[in-house]
Amino acid sequence: MRKLYKQLAIVILITQFLVLTSTPSFGQWQQTGTPSSTNNADAFATLGSSVYAGTWGSGIYVTSNEGTTWTQNNAGLTNLNVTSLVVEGADIYAGTYQGGIYKSTDAGASWAPSGLSSLWINCFEVIGTEIYCGTMNNGIYVSSDNGASWLPRNNGLPLNSGVRDFCVNGTHIFAAINDSVFLSSNNGSNWTSVCTGLPSTSCYSLAVYGGNILLGTQSYGIFESTNNGSSWTDINNGNWFSELASILVLGMNIYIGTSDGIFFSSDNGASWTAINDGLTFNADYCLSLTVSGVYMLEGCHKFVWRRPVSEITSIGVLAGTTPEIKVLNANSGVIEFNYYPKSPHPTYSIYSATGQLLEKGSLDNSETHEIRLKNIQRGIYLLNIADCEYSRTQKIGIFQ
Repeated sequence: MRKLYKQLAIVILITQFLVLTSTPSFGQWQQTGTPSSTNNADAFATLGSSVYAGTWGSGIYVTSNEGTTWTQNNAGLTNLNVTSLVVEGADIYAGTYQGGIYKSTDAGASWAPSGLSSLWINCFEVIGTEIYCGTMNNGIYVSSDNGASWLPRNNGLPLNSGVRDFCVNGTHIFAAINDSVFLSSNNGSNWTSVCTGLPSTSCYSLAVYGGNILLGTQSYGIFESTNNGSSWTDINNGNWFSELASILVLGMNIYIGTSDGIFFSSDNGASWTAINDGLTFNADYCLSLTVSGVYMLEGCHKFVWRRPVSEITSIGVLAGTTPEIKVLNANSGVIEFNYYPKSPHPTYSIYSATGQLLEKGSLDNSETHEIRLKNIQRGIYLLNIADCEYSRTQKIGIFQ
């Protein structure tokens, strides 16, 4: 028996999901860190396998084990109100409240001032070889020399612009500024307001979703533009989302962080599901979202909370059918499952636990199907079968 086990390179654990007839049943969020790490976690950045959290009042924490433990890294950081973070190459930049920018060239072990010393830094965006910096009342600054100097690029912007977020779609740069969205198609040399369809409210967060632009607002929830900002459409579907400070796109799913918790949509905003189980008071006031390994991390008024991404991924079930999945050949990563198609051309998709599409293909009309995974590694995967109007996703844990 021992010899048989040694010959197995992969063990697959299969968890069957429930039919989505009403509210799905999910796990819960769990708080990370130490009892003393209760400050706001306003921003995240990832360098290699490490995630950095910028907090209000306690500086910067780092985790290398997906949030299980955190270590404070504040050597040289004299302003501990960290409001934004970004990684450019091997360097990390931290924006602070009225303390300008700090830079680390040694993975956060030490920090040194890097300009704009009296400004409130709200956000960063790395575009090519340049770093864009959004300030609260002084518009946009850009560095082309690794943070040695910062020059304003505010042509077309209102005075005292409060820049809250950036996103980039091809050659188009978008900035959420005051109660408007501005667009530049010439590397920030000129900016134009693109607000058709938007209500009068502060613009908080931006993200790109399948080539479209998503905008989170203070009082009117989330909007989408399918034409690079020429017009915007409400995709709240009757929900009222406030203080929408963070948007995270993972594959086919949109996750939004609001003052009332976290919600996700897998159908482009046609419907939204609350995923707040376990979040306590103030932990449901989401400030930032990111992914570390198989976990989603939420920054809030109670530091950082985490939850497996696989628990909060869209799940659908083929009516009356449960595919059986088993490994036939561990060395080549062959997955075989039984399913009788309901249409001539069903498709399958393999996703990572964070929603990244890894492989996609078509199934034939036979009952037994085989998928060969390339370069398979240890971790959690999702197998989706789409057939007519039905869709089923099944979680697979692969341990080598």
